[in-house]
Amino acid sequence: MYKPEKALPKVEYVENVLIIWLNQSMSNRLTHEISINQLKQVANVIKIFSDAEECETFIHTVKDEKLLVILSGNIDKNFVSTVHSAKQLELIYIFSPGRAKVESWFSQYSEIQGIYTTMTSLCEQLTKDIKKINYDLIGFTVMEGSVPNTTSKSNPQDATFMYDHLFRNIVLTIPDENMQDMFEFCEQQYRGNVQEEKFIKIIKTKYTSHTPVWWYSQEMFLYRMMNKALRTHQYDLLYLLRVFIRHLHQEITTQQKCQSIVLKTLFRGQGMDKDDFERLRTNEGGLVSISNFFPTSVNRDAALCRAREARKNKKKVSILMEIKINGNTTIPVANMTGANPHSKEEEWLFSTGSIFRVGSLKRLPDRIWVVPLILTDNEDEQLDALKDYFKKTMADRNICLNFGSLMYQLASWSKSEYFFLKALESETTWQRRSVLLNNIGLAKEELGKPDEALACYFKSLELKLNAADSDNTADIASTYNNIATLYHGQKIIDRAMEYYEKAIEASSIAGYKNEGLVATLNTNVATILTSQGKYAKALEKCKKALAIRLKTLPAIHPAIATTYAIIANIMYNMGSHVKAIEYIQKAIDIDQLALPSDHPQLILHTNNLSIYKQHLSNS
Repeated sequence: MYKPEKALPKVEYVENVLIIWLNQSMSNRLTHEISINQLKQVANVIKIFSDAEECETFIHTVKDEKLLVILSGNIDKNFVSTVHSAKQLELIYIFSPGRAKVESWFSQYSEIQGIYTTMTSLCEQLTKDIKKINYDLIGFTVMEGSVPNTTSKSNPQDATFMYDHLFRNIVLTIPDENMQDMFEFCEQQYRGNVQEEKFIKIIKTKYTSHTPVWWYSQEMFLYRMMNKALRTHQYDLLYLLRVFIRHLHQEITTQQKCQSIVLKTLFRGQGMDKDDFERLRTNEGGLVSISNFFPTSVNRDAALCRAREARKNKKKVSILMEIKINGNTTIPVANMTGANPHSKEEEWLFSTGSIFRVGSLKRLPDRIWVVPLILTDNEDEQLDALKDYFKKTMADRNICLNFGSLMYQLASWSKSEYFFLKALESETTWQRRSVLLNNIGLAKEELGKPDEALACYFKSLELKLNAADSDNTADIASTYNNIATLYHGQKIIDRAMEYYEKAIEASSIAGYKNEGLVATLNTNVATILTSQGKYAKALEKCKKALAIRLKTLPAIHPAIATTYAIIANIMYNMGSHVKAIEYIQKAIDIDQLALPSDHPQLILHTNNLSIYKQHLSNS
């Protein structure tokens, strides 16, 4: 009998900064171990290398984290010249215990922060720099093409914005006060870090003694971990932080209701990666959504001071954000000065997911760019309709089931499997377990685990067939369809058709209302008919599916794009290359609006378009 495995989180790095130490002189092992322990009090992850080539390779593989590189022993100029321009590398530190080893070429590289003769002085500088990096790193989605015009009220937005909104809706609307899994995960992550271990003990025992903003403002792991996860969309980590995220959002919302907000300008000075700045600069008049909780100040001079400090880093652009809010805004933002014991100025905090209109940028004489932002609630009408549709499919009382559905929609199959498995752990009724086993099977199939997927499907089917307390004939259709699809993928056509026929029979009973499955069955059978050269019948099936989906789904639902793509494939096989291109382009137009840019469906359809065009040019 199939027994699902226990769900385990899959998070590699939980903070924004990694420390890399290339130490080519590890002669004193005891001193080296003591130094590593000191560094562990500064950063969560320390990567030690003795080989320069291996170190260089690792540096170029890092995508989302910033890197601080320590060099000791033999300081190789060739190594520095090779890695100093790496996108994620922020600073280089020369560690020369006991004596300052200065090379004339050090001054050629602005990334070299300094020479340090003691680990204590090095750790002090690292702590300052990590704090600055964490402040500067904000996650934002630029909604390209959202510049207003006179012919349309619509603002086409990056689909990532919609999925972030769905995540927030899951977290903010479902009551859940269990923080034990967060504590256990953090204890595991920060084992050996004395300060963080102490902080974890305090927050476990005294969480309700302080406000969420108070905990957020502490210069400890919680602030860093949460904003990294929000910035990089690490949903498995955000799940663990879900209760705190909701509490912090609720405190901002509560404070906002108690405060009289008039038209106000807020400021934020910081450094921004050049690529990110260019995305803002080229989208003047458009929209930007910031995924982090977002602190700002009423003090322009203090914000300017931060911006001037950022000019030292040549990889960044110094910016001063000027943010205008009006008194009737419904976007959660509040004056949190009293709740933050570390704040020396009046601080306003925006909740996650705030949207701003980008004004006209201007460059000040001292190389600081002013970025005007106006708080807004503008949203794209088509994406809004799709978001509302998905909300209904992610409103279950089991929050892990909702997370699993979101991850599946994003094609994050591994994370989807994780959440579905975790959801299954708390379910006891056959109805809910059968649904989750079915979902786990879908994720496993996408992960290339067909045997495990089939075991899940048959276990789900067994629960439905053996249930004595429900007439579930119609509900079986979806599982039959999934089994058939798996067999079809393995090119076991006879078995696929057997189960498709079972699914069609089950879905043909009186009162069956799952039109979505009926459409899916039509397209699935159409793909088999296409492979058999029965193009007319395949096209007939697809047109039935398309009619259902256009009637029942939002205009830019990805399933409509899938239907267009299947029709395109039929046309291509019939030799109608122009029609194939027409339909695959319709699919891509929807994909680009409804899916992230790296989604496999969009990539597949784009590749198909290239193939169809190539064949047309050769014909």
